[in-house]
Amino acid sequence: LETAGAEQGSGRDDGENLLHVRARFLISLYGTIYNPLLMAILKVARMGHPVLRAKALPVPKDQIASASVQRLIDDMFETMREYSGIGLAAPQVHEGVRIFVAGLRSAPVGDSVSDEEEDMPLMTLINPEITLVSEPVSDGWEGCLSIPDIRGLVPRAAEIKVKAYDRT
Repeated sequence: LETAGAEQGSGRDDGENLLHVRARFLISLYGTIYNPLLMAILKVARMGHPVLRAKALPVPKDQIASASVQRLIDDMFETMREYSGIGLAAPQVHEGVRIFVAGLRSAPVGDSVSDEEEDMPLMTLINPEITLVSEPVSDGWEGCLSIPDIRGLVPRAAEIKVKAYDRT
């Protein structure tokens, strides 16, 4: 059955036609460059998967602004939110590249995670190089999306220096 206002013989109702008009509009704006409205929740690699033990490759600087890298970053943020994480590395979503995304918390660890960006501003690190400024001095309980429902006591340095590219 066709609804009133549908194109003759198309089998689409006005809602579907409107969706196609919007899709064509977005394609005209973004072409094949990048569409930030199309994000996906990625599969998270579990402990024991070889991708988690392989050395991740650096992202070439001229590829950072590419559609594939930008989409991966957005998909990583979407995946991190879906699983209530506060950080995610590309190998955790089966991508062997040096990209890390995180939401910086102003609330104490253990409080519920808010979807509002002012509570959890987002950060992207591409090809990070970490330098220890101080020795590990404190232990804290941490979890990992690749090891669900398990927490471990992890030593962390009080201060580090990070050199990395952002997504721009």
